[in-house]
Amino acid sequence: MKNGELINTLYEVGINCDAIVMNARAYTHTSVDIGNASSAIESPIIGIHISNLYVREEDRHRSSMANNCIMEIAGIRIYIYKLTIQHCFFPS
Repeated sequence: MKNGELINTLYEVGINCDAIVMNARAYTHTSVDIGNASSAIESPIIGIHISNLYVREEDRHRSSMANNCIMEIAGIRIYIYKLTIQHCFFPS
């Protein structure tokens, strides 16, 4: 998904979802637009990152959407999707 498509999708679904689980991929670090879009919507956002941002290159330590997320989860590889859904939406 291109940056513009991701932003359009945020605006389309961001007013009537219980929550959004979003992996913005490289846009996490590079897109001011993602940060702006995530601050403009009403639905809570859970930001996920497959890798640990803080052990990567220094320019990847920053997330443009971090201030707008109710939670960020990082560093557990592809399992992050399943674990996020299980723990955030179906807690035991």
